[in-house]
Amino acid sequence: SWYDITSLDDRANQPCSGIEESRATIGALIDAEVAAGIPPDRIVVGGFSQGGAMSLDVGLQYPGTLAGVLVMSGYLAAAEKFELAPQAAATPVAHFHGTDDPTVKIQWARQSAELLTAAGVDEYALKEYEPLGHSASMEEINDVIAWLMQRIPPLPAAESDAR
Repeated sequence: SWYDITSLDDRANQPCSGIEESRATIGALIDAEVAAGIPPDRIVVGGFSQGGAMSLDVGLQYPGTLAGVLVMSGYLAAAEKFELAPQAAATPVAHFHGTDDPTVKIQWARQSAELLTAAGVDEYALKEYEPLGHSASMEEINDVIAWLMQRIPPLPAAESDAR
């Protein structure tokens, strides 16, 4: 796991032990890609459930603007400790979530969207799927692909050959 979850009933006020270590690990992966020549505007962090929670945590506290943050069935973990990085406010967020998710409740996704928009995230889109539970659907996967293609369009042949 990315961090300890102490209860499946309520994620608010959980200590999320281990989240700082996971943030550092993922941040180091982003830094390594940037050092290897990948510009931040071609990097998306994304994940499902805890991976989605970590994507919000890392992508919006990263000291730069990324191509995007992709969240599937996730939420803002450790919200009371969260501090939006000034440059990350311009990182777009796409949040996809099932309305019938018993594990990560839809209200947690809605609260995350409200909190992060209030914190200053410029672009936060929450798309809900009925009657999807804690899983993915083909409609959702197609929406994810479309969003990713918009955020990271294919490079022209000459530019991709250089990488």
